[in-house]
Amino acid sequence: MSGVFIGSLVMGALSDNVIGRRNTIIISACLIIVFGFATAFTKSYTTFVITRFFIAVGATGSFQNSFSLLTEFCDIGNRATIGLFSNLPFAIGYMGIPLFAYYIRNWVTLQIAFSISTLPLICYFWFLPSSPRWLALRRREEEALKILNQMAKINRKPKPNRLELMTILKSCKDERILNQSNITALQSILQAFKNIGNGYVSIVRNGELRKRSFLIWFLFISVTLVYYGLSFDTALITRDPFILVFLGGLMELPGYTIAMPLATKWGRKPTVASSFFITGVVCLIFVLSPQNYETIRIVFAMIGKLFISSAFAVIYLLGAELYPTSERATGLSCAVLMGRIGSISAPYIVDLTRPVYSNFPTIIFSATSILAGLVTFFLPETKDTELLDSIRSLENQVINES
Repeated sequence: MSGVFIGSLVMGALSDNVIGRRNTIIISACLIIVFGFATAFTKSYTTFVITRFFIAVGATGSFQNSFSLLTEFCDIGNRATIGLFSNLPFAIGYMGIPLFAYYIRNWVTLQIAFSISTLPLICYFWFLPSSPRWLALRRREEEALKILNQMAKINRKPKPNRLELMTILKSCKDERILNQSNITALQSILQAFKNIGNGYVSIVRNGELRKRSFLIWFLFISVTLVYYGLSFDTALITRDPFILVFLGGLMELPGYTIAMPLATKWGRKPTVASSFFITGVVCLIFVLSPQNYETIRIVFAMIGKLFISSAFAVIYLLGAELYPTSERATGLSCAVLMGRIGSISAPYIVDLTRPVYSNFPTIIFSATSILAGLVTFFLPETKDTELLDSIRSLENQVINES
């Protein structure tokens, strides 16, 4: 969790304010590959923890920034479908863990096998594009225009008018970014550090961003608490850990699949809220089911995992859409960082409250889900809305809506 903590802080800031989405993802992928193989050859527990720390940093940076990059490439109509579809490989990898572990019982060989599966990430060096939105914000319009022209060619669309497109790209620039042609290397470095600080400050200094941040933070804390809490809480309902982990990953697939059409047609808010509510109700049914009916309890536990997975996926999408491009990776990273409060708390809630009453943890997760569903309605709906590029555009939107 400490690796996720640091990865959220550092990789989000680097992505927004220094090197962009593409380079941050590539650095993150390198950390995963290098330290993944290094873990297999560690000789002490301390070294093992250090290598796992850097894997967590890389995994956090790659996932969050890949999601931001993907969101910034999508049009309004396909943003939810593509954003949620990108979670399906996570579910496949989740199911793959117990399969690998079942057939490979030596942990060194298992770690090497996991690391080999990350080698395709090397192709990012050649195929992963930068975000035109981020480039435009950084006053790098020519690079953004080149990528947009490549997109038009791949999609077999007419080449956009250069003059009109340059006008749009120049209107996206972030006023905080100095013209790079007029400053020294030292000034550029100092400006980058200043922008990192401003990025974290801006998400709580601006009134609308502060409101959105506090609400999305609560949702991330809640969803991680329930998501990981259900995993820990249901670990004792069957003696076969391989089946339990596999079923947990399997439930992610319909969870994401169900969320796609709902988030696209119905909206992000009602999808998240209903997923939380259903999870809360299912948890209550789980509490009321007889403890000697193992199969029935597993079914309800998996249904709860299904819908909390739906909520998790759509909250990621909602979080990315709530922030402007200039603060998107930073804002999403802070939300994920806050979510660690929930994931760290989950095992303690299970271990400390279960001796009092065996179903006490599930009751807590049920109440948390229902409360989170209610809090969701205080956030703005992002369905059918254009992604914002700067805080100024956010302020203008708020003024127009009021």
